[in-house]
Amino acid sequence: MPDFSFQTFDVVDDLSTLQLFDAPAVWANFAHQAQNVMFEAVDANGKAHTIAEYPFVGRTGSNTYTFGSTSRPWDSFVWDGTLEDGSEAPAGQYTLRLRVLKALGNPDNANHWETYTSPAFRVMRDASGN
Repeated sequence: MPDFSFQTFDVVDDLSTLQLFDAPAVWANFAHQAQNVMFEAVDANGKAHTIAEYPFVGRTGSNTYTFGSTSRPWDSFVWDGTLEDGSEAPAGQYTLRLRVLKALGNPDNANHWETYTSPAFRVMRDASGN
């Protein structure tokens, strides 16, 4: 199971320094419009914590990508380790969940939502693994 610390690390090679942020993320393809997008962190007890909500996501590209194309249908959702109220998520096991209401969907109809849940991971808050 992967661990994430939400720390920034420098990766140095002969030519440059690159800063990497140790955080989980979900990539989604938005080649079609969405009426609502919910990005959530779900703790080990099954409680969903809203990270962000987007009321409308427009089409960002076509279904296909060819070399040299300006089509960019992929979008990334990176969790910075904070909850909706701005507090830090405590150490423990989580999954990320992305719920998307289809463009003409009814929010009360479960069949109109697309849902992706990530594999489980651990949030580490200090050097001792907590």
